[in-house]
Amino acid sequence: MHHHKYIPSLKHNWFILIDPDKRIMPALSIGAFLQTVAADIAAIRVTMINHFKGKALKGTTYGGIVYARILDFKPGISIDDDVHNGIRVLPGFDKTKIWFEMENYDRHLWCNSWAQLLRQAQALFAWRRPGAL
Repeated sequence: MHHHKYIPSLKHNWFILIDPDKRIMPALSIGAFLQTVAADIAAIRVTMINHFKGKALKGTTYGGIVYARILDFKPGISIDDDVHNGIRVLPGFDKTKIWFEMENYDRHLWCNSWAQLLRQAQALFAWRRPGAL
């Protein structure tokens, strides 16, 4: 998870940071939303719906409506190499949401099988604790 080291060299101040297992639904018009964002906004969150084996999860910690960060403004953030918590909003900046309206979300194709879920858990455990596996 070394993509964070490339963020400072990006050409534009706003950037999308998205995993390869996520899909931005066409109704999520990010460009139009960016034109209305206040100057002190450094992070934009959108609805993320997690899917397991092709179906939306419901009733768990990962089910239902979850808001996830998708857009960040380089001058308003700090960056380190923690993939899930490594981008932080700086003092003087804030974050906002694009509210869920049925079709405007980030579709997270989390796992397609129990075996894939186990592999992801093992990889995350090994990444968090080098030398553990």
